[in-house]
Amino acid sequence: MFKRPSRRIKSRREDLKLDLTSVMDGIFTLVFFLLMYASFIKMFEISNDVPIISNKEPPDTKIKPLALTIRVVDDAVEVATGLPSTVVSVIRNLPEGEIDFEKLHEFLVQLKSKYPHENLAIIEPNGDLDYENLVKLMDTAQELRKTDLEIFVKDNKGNQVRAEKLFSEIIIGNIQS
Repeated sequence: MFKRPSRRIKSRREDLKLDLTSVMDGIFTLVFFLLMYASFIKMFEISNDVPIISNKEPPDTKIKPLALTIRVVDDAVEVATGLPSTVVSVIRNLPEGEIDFEKLHEFLVQLKSKYPHENLAIIEPNGDLDYENLVKLMDTAQELRKTDLEIFVKDNKGNQVRAEKLFSEIIIGNIQS
Protein backbone atom coordinates (compact mmCIF):
# COMPACT_ATOMS: atom_id res chain seq x y z
CA MET A 1 0.00 0.00 0.00
CA PHE A 2 1.17 3.50 -0.77
CA LYS A 3 2.09 5.95 1.89
CA ARG A 4 0.35 9.20 2.10
CA PRO A 5 2.61 12.10 1.04
CA SER A 6 3.77 14.29 3.85
CA ARG A 7 2.40 17.75 4.38
CA ARG A 8 5.83 19.29 4.15
CA ILE A 9 6.05 18.60 0.41
CA LYS A 10 2.76 20.40 -0.18
CA SER A 11 3.91 23.42 1.69
CA ARG A 12 7.08 23.58 -0.39
CA ARG A 13 5.18 23.30 -3.59
CA GLU A 14 3.39 26.55 -3.90
CA ASP A 15 1.04 27.24 -6.75
CA LEU A 16 3.43 27.26 -9.68
CA LYS A 17 2.09 28.82 -12.88
CA LEU A 18 3.74 28.15 -16.14
CA ASP A 19 4.85 31.44 -17.74
CA LEU A 20 4.60 31.06 -21.55
CA THR A 21 5.09 34.72 -22.39
CA SER A 22 8.72 34.40 -23.44
CA VAL A 23 8.00 31.25 -25.49
CA MET A 24 5.13 32.99 -27.30
CA ASP A 25 7.34 36.01 -28.01
CA GLY A 26 9.98 33.74 -29.50
CA ILE A 27 7.48 31.89 -31.70
CA PHE A 28 5.94 35.17 -32.90
CA THR A 29 9.38 36.51 -33.81
CA LEU A 30 10.25 33.26 -35.60
CA VAL A 31 7.02 33.33 -37.62
CA PHE A 32 7.62 36.97 -38.52
CA PHE A 33 11.11 36.25 -39.89
CA LEU A 34 9.98 33.11 -41.70
CA LEU A 35 7.26 35.06 -43.50
CA MET A 36 9.62 37.91 -44.22
CA TYR A 37 12.29 35.74 -45.85
CA ALA A 38 10.08 33.09 -47.43
CA SER A 39 10.18 32.96 -51.20
CA PHE A 40 6.71 32.36 -52.45
CA ILE A 41 5.93 30.37 -55.58
CA LYS A 42 5.79 32.44 -58.75
CA MET A 43 2.95 31.48 -61.01
CA PHE A 44 3.19 32.13 -64.74
CA GLU A 45 0.26 32.24 -67.07
CA ILE A 46 -0.05 31.86 -70.77
CA SER A 47 -2.88 33.98 -72.09
CA ASN A 48 -5.20 32.08 -74.35
CA ASP A 49 -8.62 32.64 -75.88
CA VAL A 50 -11.48 30.25 -75.36
CA PRO A 51 -12.97 28.62 -78.46
CA ILE A 52 -16.27 30.16 -79.44
CA ILE A 53 -19.18 27.78 -79.86
CA SER A 54 -22.24 29.21 -81.54
CA ASN A 55 -25.22 28.03 -83.54
CA LYS A 56 -25.32 31.27 -85.53
CA GLU A 57 -24.02 31.48 -89.05
CA PRO A 58 -20.68 33.29 -89.35
CA PRO A 59 -20.90 36.80 -90.79
CA ASP A 60 -20.79 36.91 -94.56
CA THR A 61 -17.56 38.57 -95.68
CA LYS A 62 -15.92 38.80 -99.05
CA ILE A 63 -12.59 37.61 -97.66
CA LYS A 64 -12.59 33.94 -96.81
CA PRO A 65 -10.93 33.30 -93.42
CA LEU A 66 -7.78 31.24 -93.37
CA ALA A 67 -9.07 29.22 -90.39
CA LEU A 68 -5.60 27.85 -89.68
CA THR A 69 -5.73 24.68 -87.61
CA ILE A 70 -2.64 22.90 -86.32
CA ARG A 71 -3.47 19.33 -85.29
CA VAL A 72 -1.05 17.14 -83.40
CA VAL A 73 -1.61 13.51 -84.29
CA ASP A 74 0.37 10.44 -83.25
CA ASP A 75 3.44 10.75 -85.49
CA ALA A 76 2.95 14.08 -87.26
CA VAL A 77 1.54 17.59 -87.21
CA GLU A 78 -1.23 18.34 -89.67
CA VAL A 79 -1.77 21.92 -90.84
CA ALA A 80 -5.29 22.52 -92.15
CA THR A 81 -6.95 25.62 -93.56
CA GLY A 82 -10.40 26.71 -94.70
CA LEU A 83 -13.95 25.97 -93.65
CA PRO A 84 -14.48 23.02 -93.78
CA SER A 85 -10.84 22.39 -93.00
CA THR A 86 -8.65 20.63 -95.49
CA VAL A 87 -5.16 19.42 -94.68
CA VAL A 88 -2.58 21.41 -96.65
CA SER A 89 0.57 20.00 -95.07
CA VAL A 90 1.63 17.03 -92.97
CA ILE A 91 4.90 17.50 -91.09
CA ARG A 92 6.27 14.19 -89.86
CA ASN A 93 7.96 13.96 -86.47
CA LEU A 94 11.72 13.58 -86.18
CA PRO A 95 13.13 10.03 -85.87
CA GLU A 96 13.40 10.50 -82.09
CA GLY A 97 9.63 11.07 -81.98
CA GLU A 98 9.87 14.82 -81.32
CA ILE A 99 7.82 17.32 -83.28
CA ASP A 100 9.80 18.96 -86.09
CA PHE A 101 9.27 22.55 -84.92
CA GLU A 102 11.72 23.95 -87.48
CA LYS A 103 9.82 22.61 -90.52
CA LEU A 104 6.54 23.67 -88.97
CA HIS A 105 7.88 27.19 -88.43
CA GLU A 106 9.09 27.43 -92.03
CA PHE A 107 5.68 26.33 -93.34
CA LEU A 108 3.84 28.80 -91.09
CA VAL A 109 6.08 31.66 -92.30
CA GLN A 110 5.20 30.78 -95.92
CA LEU A 111 1.52 30.64 -95.01
CA LYS A 112 1.67 34.00 -93.22
CA SER A 113 3.35 35.61 -96.23
CA LYS A 114 0.35 34.54 -98.35
CA TYR A 115 -2.19 35.68 -95.73
CA PRO A 116 -0.55 38.62 -93.90
CA HIS A 117 -3.83 39.91 -92.45
CA GLU A 118 -4.58 36.64 -90.57
CA ASN A 119 -3.70 36.48 -86.87
CA LEU A 120 -5.70 33.48 -85.65
CA ALA A 121 -4.41 29.93 -85.27
CA ILE A 122 -6.20 27.03 -83.61
CA ILE A 123 -4.06 24.33 -82.00
CA GLU A 124 -5.70 20.94 -81.52
CA PRO A 125 -3.35 18.72 -79.49
CA ASN A 126 -3.91 15.05 -78.89
CA GLY A 127 -4.23 13.79 -75.31
CA ASP A 128 -0.61 12.59 -75.16
CA LEU A 129 0.99 15.97 -75.86
CA ASP A 130 2.88 17.15 -72.79
CA TYR A 131 2.84 20.73 -71.51
CA GLU A 132 6.36 21.58 -72.67
CA ASN A 133 5.64 20.61 -76.28
CA LEU A 134 2.32 22.47 -76.19
CA VAL A 135 4.13 25.65 -75.16
CA LYS A 136 6.78 25.09 -77.87
CA LEU A 137 3.98 24.63 -80.40
CA MET A 138 2.36 27.90 -79.31
CA ASP A 139 5.71 29.69 -79.52
CA THR A 140 6.34 28.26 -82.99
CA ALA A 141 2.96 29.56 -84.19
CA GLN A 142 3.57 33.02 -82.71
CA GLU A 143 7.28 33.68 -83.08
CA LEU A 144 8.54 35.58 -86.10
CA ARG A 145 12.33 35.57 -86.11
CA LYS A 146 14.51 38.37 -87.46
CA THR A 147 16.03 35.90 -89.94
CA ASP A 148 12.61 34.96 -91.39
CA LEU A 149 11.08 36.38 -94.53
CA GLU A 150 9.86 39.93 -93.91
CA ILE A 151 6.08 40.14 -93.76
CA PHE A 152 4.36 43.51 -93.91
CA VAL A 153 0.91 44.27 -92.53
CA LYS A 154 -1.16 47.44 -92.33
CA ASP A 155 -1.32 49.20 -88.96
CA ASN A 156 -4.25 51.25 -87.62
CA LYS A 157 -3.25 54.26 -89.74
CA GLY A 158 -2.97 52.23 -92.94
CA ASN A 159 0.83 52.26 -93.07
CA GLN A 160 2.78 49.15 -94.00
CA VAL A 161 4.80 47.90 -91.02
CA ARG A 162 6.81 44.72 -90.46
CA ALA A 163 4.81 42.05 -88.64
CA GLU A 164 6.13 41.22 -85.18
CA LYS A 165 4.35 37.89 -84.78
CA LEU A 166 3.18 35.14 -87.08
CA PHE A 167 -0.20 34.35 -85.57
CA SER A 168 -0.75 36.41 -82.44
CA GLU A 169 -4.13 34.93 -81.44
CA ILE A 170 -3.77 31.31 -80.39
CA ILE A 171 -6.79 29.21 -79.45
CA ILE A 172 -6.33 25.77 -77.95
CA GLY A 173 -9.24 23.59 -78.84
CA ASN A 174 -10.36 19.99 -78.66
CA ILE A 175 -8.30 19.13 -75.57
CA GLN A 176 -8.73 15.53 -74.54
CA SER A 177 -6.91 13.63 -71.84
